[in-house]
Amino acid sequence: MRVCSIQPAAVASFSVRLITGRASDRYGRGLFITISLSLYTIAMLMLWTANSAVTFLLAAMIEGAGAGILIPMIAAMLADRSLPQERGRLFGLCMVGFDVGIRDRWTCSRFCCRTSRLP
Repeated sequence: MRVCSIQPAAVASFSVRLITGRASDRYGRGLFITISLSLYTIAMLMLWTANSAVTFLLAAMIEGAGAGILIPMIAAMLADRSLPQERGRLFGLCMVGFDVGIRDRWTCSRFCCRTSRLP
């Protein structure tokens, strides 16, 4: 039997980008960064207390929405607030920071899974 699944975080991430791009130009990037960090907080609290698959998937959708707002807003803010000759270096540094954070989170979760004992 073949199972096809769509990642809820990825779908939410791509979906919110359709709305927030123009809205951030109109209402400001700071507002949307605040909203995205609030969504991340809500998602992490839901993941912490999740006791069902539905809650887990809903938390993933909320986290995806937060990421879909945050990452483009940070990139746009870098472009808005940097000089043209600095943009490439600053954007590269920012994206490396995201990648290192993702790698460290993955390494930590692998370490924790190996050392923890489940009942």
